[in-house]
Amino acid sequence: MIPNFPTFKKLELSDKADIQAFTFKFPSYSDFNFLSMWTYNVSNMIEISNLFGNLVVKFQDYQSDNFFYSFLGFCNIVETIDILLDKSGSNGIENYLSLIPEDCVNKQLSELTQQFNVCENRDDFDYICSLSELSRLDGSKYHNWRNLANRFTRDTKNYQVDVVDITNSKAAIRVESLFEIWEESRHKKLLHESIAIKRLLQDAKSFNNLVSTGIYVESELIAWGVCEIINKECAIGHYRKADAKYPGIFQFLEQQIALNLINYGVEYLNFEQDFGIPGLRHYKESLRPVSFLKKYTISKK
Repeated sequence: MIPNFPTFKKLELSDKADIQAFTFKFPSYSDFNFLSMWTYNVSNMIEISNLFGNLVVKFQDYQSDNFFYSFLGFCNIVETIDILLDKSGSNGIENYLSLIPEDCVNKQLSELTQQFNVCENRDDFDYICSLSELSRLDGSKYHNWRNLANRFTRDTKNYQVDVVDITNSKAAIRVESLFEIWEESRHKKLLHESIAIKRLLQDAKSFNNLVSTGIYVESELIAWGVCEIINKECAIGHYRKADAKYPGIFQFLEQQIALNLINYGVEYLNFEQDFGIPGLRHYKESLRPVSFLKKYTISKK
């Protein structure tokens, strides 16, 4: 059970149902998705509380490791923000709120801007893409993607597209090995993401509605992506990795993931945020999103 504010508890795997009782009322904001919260809780420092019927989360920043408060809910919004900002700025908590979903504040935005600094944070926007468009790669806007996907299928012999059962220990080892290959191609270690993927593989049996897609060449896993179906309308794309020595592999992988999700009746895919990282933003913008889930940063005036 999630305690009432100001008491917090550390996030546990057993909190999944309680978290989902909040999130099912909202679009698929990636930060409040339980699988995202759980796997990226790499230091086991995320904490949760209930304030006026709103889910309050003490997040650890994905890049800086700083802590900040956020919330998900519709109740007593002005008072919720005021209380959380009063509690911020001490005990290692940043003096602002971040990752605040637009759906939580848009009805009172004019009132809030009179009392607080309320700023859209483009780096945190979730990208929402049409699976129908990604599955076909039609038209001029997907010209480069189509050429790259076609290059992969033209140049790569004996490839196979198949399910990757990440609850299977041998498959999990293959995914970890692929992650290491992907890291090497970028000439840097990404410890947080490595831990996050290991947490996913370790606890995969606790998550339903995962669609795990792999591309193989001669039984070797050369690309992998895992998505979670949230509802008939939308899925969230959690992780995808590939061996970059195969040109066009990422574009072909995204197309195959889209085809798989369409078979489940899903229409849109949330590709999460880009963190303001130039290369990641370029890649996600090239997906041609149909919309964004906006998020705000809020501080005192």
